[in-house]
Amino acid sequence: MKMIGIASQLYDAVGSGVFTLRPESKITARTRRVSRTKTLDGGVVFTDGGYTDGDRNFTAIVEYEDSSWVLIRHLLEDCTLVVVSILEGCYLATLGAASLDKANIKISILLKEKLS
Repeated sequence: MKMIGIASQLYDAVGSGVFTLRPESKITARTRRVSRTKTLDGGVVFTDGGYTDGDRNFTAIVEYEDSSWVLIRHLLEDCTLVVVSILEGCYLATLGAASLDKANIKISILLKEKLS
């Protein structure tokens, strides 16, 4: 069972929670800053800017509860930055979107940097 913790970066008495992730959550994908350009001779050239955690996006899906929805809406609407904690580390991030989908809450999380 995977868990995710989300908390306001700044002090907020009601700004933190721990949630159980649904199996359809996507929190492990990684990408590189790579672009491919066609050349006149029929080949291609890669421009590789490397890897950074700041390019990662998480889609966290958690079970709906009234208190969870209230907390996630508060973090989305009132907190510019949040700290996200998963098994592989802690990240500074922002919540990009949150929606209700059947009996689940879907949270889009855009990472800024890895904290630990």
